[in-house]
Amino acid sequence: MNEFAYTLRKLLLELSPFNALWTERIGHILVIVFWGIVIRFVAVWLVRRFFRYSIREDRLAFSERRARTLEGLLTGLTTFSVIVVAAIWAILSLGILHANVLFPVLGLFSAGFGLGARPLVSDYLAGLTLLFEHSYGFGDKVEILEVIGTVEHVGLRITEIRGDRGELFVVPNGDVRLIRNFSRGAFSLASVRVVVRATDLKRAIAVLEEVADHALALYKEELVSRPEVISEEGELGNETPLTLRVKARFGQGAQLRRHLLTDLNDAMSAAGIPYADG
Repeated sequence: MNEFAYTLRKLLLELSPFNALWTERIGHILVIVFWGIVIRFVAVWLVRRFFRYSIREDRLAFSERRARTLEGLLTGLTTFSVIVVAAIWAILSLGILHANVLFPVLGLFSAGFGLGARPLVSDYLAGLTLLFEHSYGFGDKVEILEVIGTVEHVGLRITEIRGDRGELFVVPNGDVRLIRNFSRGAFSLASVRVVVRATDLKRAIAVLEEVADHALALYKEELVSRPEVISEEGELGNETPLTLRVKARFGQGAQLRRHLLTDLNDAMSAAGIPYADG
């Protein structure tokens, strides 16, 4: 019994924070934390300075938006790497684990951590994937998880999206599954729809074809192909809707639609074809 009490007392003394050895180890940990903060600050500063300088001097092989995206991802990766290295260094400095048993213990810890913090791990892994796939980037207008807005920041764990009403959405990268990127479309629609009486259908189609030929000649640089006259519903009745389907070059659809509305209205008026009430 006395031997057991002596052993317990010795163990408590060794683990006591007032033990000289532990005081020295805590000092080492504080030094590690200090240098970790300094290294992280310098590394992030160098990454940001590199990208800002490259953008300013126009020395990049890719777009400024791509550079801003990579800047956010690399600063997050730098911070994560410094934390991991500092944590391993701190564990080794405690003297509890030797290098030959550190990695098996880290493996067990990683397994337990992965089960308990699976969403967090998924966020970081998805952030690493964004480094290579570049599905979206800074400045892109996207729809993610039914959120529509402009990407303001892409980090290793989260993506920040500014909504159309000014609100800020913070989306974990691990939750990103379906991405709708409005900024990388092949074309923009500039279609115009009119509703005419069935008795004027033949003349209305002829007018729309003339407007299509006129648009192809006048707005050749803005168009992807010749506009088509179609009936989306495909139904006949007292009133029939017709659509002038127009594919404009990406980003020019809204402006081209305004011109086509004016041209079509002038052509319909010149032909004496009234619009249907419906």
